[in-house]
This record gives sequence, C-alpha cells and structure tokens, in this order.
Amino acid sequence: MINIVSLSGGKDSTYMLHEMVRRGESIDEIINVDTTIEFDDMYNHLERLKEKFNITILQPEHDFEYYMFECVMKTSKRAGQKGYGWPNPNFIWCRRHLKLAIIDKYVKGKYGKDVIVNIGIAFDEYDRYDFDFLKANKRYPLIEWKVTELEALKGCYDLGYDWNGLYKRFFRVSCWCCPLQSIKELYMLYSYFLEKWQKLREYDCRQGARFRKDYTLEQLEERFRNLKDCRDLMLQSNISGRCGSKI
Repeated sequence: MINIVSLSGGKDSTYMLHEMVRRGESIDEIINVDTTIEFDDMYNHLERLKEKFNITILQPEHDFEYYMFECVMKTSKRAGQKGYGWPNPNFIWCRRHLKLAIIDKYVKGKYGKDVIVNIGIAFDEYDRYDFDFLKANKRYPLIEWKVTELEALKGCYDLGYDWNGLYKRFFRVSCWCCPLQSIKELYMLYSYFLEKWQKLREYDCRQGARFRKDYTLEQLEERFRNLKDCRDLMLQSNISGRCGSKI
C-alpha cells in the first residue's frame, strides 16, 4: 500500500507527521493543499516544514473567491445562481472544493486504489469522528495512538513550532475568514489581524448575505469596541479550547 500524509500544517497533522517518522513508518508522499486563505504565519510554518520534508503543494483549480462569488450552482434550489456564499454548518463547501476533492483526485490519478491517506484528527475531537471516518483508504493515526489535541499541540511546541503565536489566539488556525469561528476568535482577528478583518468586510459587502446568523460584522465591531464587553467576552469564552488554556 502507498502511504500518503495529508498535511494541513496545523498542530495535529504536524505532530502526526513527525510521530510517524519517529515510529519508523514508511511515507511515500506528503501532500498539502493551498486553500488560498491561510494565515501568513501558517504559510511560514509550512516553509519551515519544507526545510525538513519533501512536501507536494497542490493548488486548487480556483481560489476561495471564485467559489464564493463566481462559481455557478448546478444543483439544489439555487441552481443557476452564482457563488456558494459564506460556508455554513450545513454546507461547508470550502472543505470539499479547496481540500478533500483535490487530494482525492491527485491520489487516485497518481497511485490508483492501493493508497492509505493519513489524516490528522486527534483522539478527543469527537465532533469530527464521523467525518469520512470509515472509508477504507483513510487512516487516523492520532486516534490509533490516543493522542489528544493538547498532547499534539504540546508535542509541536516541544519540537520548536509555535506558528508565531496563532494557537495562543485561535482554536483553529486555518482559513482566517471562516464564519464558523467563535466570537472570541473573531475578536482576535479584529484585534491582531486588522488587514484580514478589512478583507472580511470586503467579502461581506460583495456577498450581500449575513456573515453569521447571530451578528452582522458591524454589530461585532461595535461589540469589540466596547472594552468592558471584550473583557467579559474573555472571561465567558472557552476559546483556548480543549487545548490552549492548559498549556
């Protein structure tokens, strides 16, 4: 069997890759897909990894903006309309078009069927267990080894990776414009990555539909300007997540 590593660049896949090497497992190819909407610090992290490993970088046929604004819908009630719009819990189109479909097409085209794709999902990520979990050509080493998110992050820190502090501010560090982020993560984006926030505003104006069901971006900005409210937000939020607050 051909052994492929799917490397997003986040804590779980980074730790998985190093641990597979440490355990002496064979790796035929390491694949990363450029979603086109990663943080700059994530791209810098991937450059560091490329100094140690031979990584194949796959480019999507179209970028995020194309699928969000230009792609013509072919199925569903919106057939014929342009743009998928903001991803939502019921339609996370970016995961398929900017990652999974690209990897599957590449792997099948190059290697055929006798392939195992190793995916970095941690042992305690219960909410992701059912996603693609039982497909025969997928393997989840961190689940096999019972490695939690906290352990994966700590392991990466021990290896000298810190993503320039991204995991101190965000629970998930990919796709900076994701509307599924928590309120506190959006506050961090607004506070520390203002140029990304401005780009988010541009996307929102072009899209026309609400970024989130509970708040508009204008309402979020008003909330973030109130320092007391932001202080309360810090106390109430669970953002450090299942990992960051314990490190």
